Amino acid sequence: MSHWLALVAGCLALVASACIGGAGAPPTPTVQPPTVVQIPTVRLPALDTPGPQPSSSVLPSVVHTVAPGESLAQISLRYYRDASRWQKIYDANRAAIPDPNALAVGTRLTIPPP
Repeated sequence: MSHWLALVAGCLALVASACIGGAGAPPTPTVQPPTVVQIPTVRLPALDTPGPQPSSSVLPSVVHTVAPGESLAQISLRYYRDASRWQKIYDANRAAIPDPNALAVGTRLTIPPP
């Protein structure tokens, strides 16, 4: 029986040394301190500071050069798909159009966004 007792004691010693940190135990993991990352500060304007105002139109104006035989209705139909909106083009170009019924060839017209 002492033989069995010695064998059990040896096994217990082996298990205990493995659990507690004997020669056969794996190394204790080391915890690395967290890395501190500097995040750049973004300065935001105060809430009562007026920002950029939205434009009345998202689309830019286009410049059209009058060709022979064109009318404001034809130009309006081309850009707005509606010939009846010729007045909008005329209002934007009153300085360049003395008579809306007689456009001069080569006149550069600003076509406002629809």
